[in-house]
Amino acid sequence: MRRAIAILLLSLLSLPAFGQGRTMGRAQPALTLQYVLQMGGTWTGTGADTALSLTHTPAAAFSGDLVHLEGVGPNFNGSLLNLKSDDANAYLITGHDGSGDVFTVSQSGDGDFSGDVSASDINAGTYLTVSSTDGFLRVADDGLHMYANPNDGAANNHIIFASYVYRAKDFDHDTASTGTETFWQSDENPDVSNQEWGSITHDGGDLTISTGDATGVGSAPTTIRNAVKIAANLVTTEQTGGDNQASTLGVGAATVAITTDFLTLTGDGGGNTVGTITGGITGQVLRILFVDANVTITDTDAHTANTVDLAGAATDLTSADDMVLTLLYDGTSWYEAARISN
Repeated sequence: MRRAIAILLLSLLSLPAFGQGRTMGRAQPALTLQYVLQMGGTWTGTGADTALSLTHTPAAAFSGDLVHLEGVGPNFNGSLLNLKSDDANAYLITGHDGSGDVFTVSQSGDGDFSGDVSASDINAGTYLTVSSTDGFLRVADDGLHMYANPNDGAANNHIIFASYVYRAKDFDHDTASTGTETFWQSDENPDVSNQEWGSITHDGGDLTISTGDATGVGSAPTTIRNAVKIAANLVTTEQTGGDNQASTLGVGAATVAITTDFLTLTGDGGGNTVGTITGGITGQVLRILFVDANVTITDTDAHTANTVDLAGAATDLTSADDMVLTLLYDGTSWYEAARISN
């Protein structure tokens, strides 16, 4: 066995130095390893932590392959390169750029990319597959596709944009969407409070923009407005509208909680005196459609939280069928903007 190893080493040492360009006008032969018999024992390198090292320092511009592996012919059915380690913490592949790792593949198969990675598909363009069926695809005459497939064991087809430091966190988006849904996370750790997100999806009928709950779940959950904020300089000629919140007041109810900009309000037969309207968002315009004469809105000039300041002298409003009251919320209380009796 020692004799076989010695012969192999002598054969390698007898070859000209790899990659030294031309000497005396003659091209040096390339180092070609055509076939190696399996030999027992342990192979070690000259370095303390490197078993096999190949360094190429060309004397002139070099654009070839440092290592080229190719299987030729119909009888080749094996792997060009097989990497194996019994240590679960070992990295099977590590790529360097001179200052640190830019690409690693762990024993579990997880890849960590710190640089640009691309794979070329001659039929459809450049693509990158993140998992078995998720990834990116460049399609001619269309653009860059980002796709998620719920059939790869991921349970739903969500695409989540988040801070790098939380890339492996569970953001608790467990409910499957009708179509692909994109989530945009804040810089909050989802383990601390998981509701700071907004999402966009199309359910086959409408484009839907959603946000998380006002109060999150986690080790120190926050409570925020979590509304959809539109830029002040937005210009649109499209029709706008919202859901009609139909609310029937209970006996003695004095507060109305709103969730939309349009409220159809029905009073209790015994009458209701409403002093506060909760759920408002700064700048919100609320339209209330009354359907009976059973509701009284209290006029409060003091502008205390969630109260209503009606127009004119301090006079309460008594509802009537088909009356519409329009209110504006300043972040603390409501102001009457218009009143129509139809």
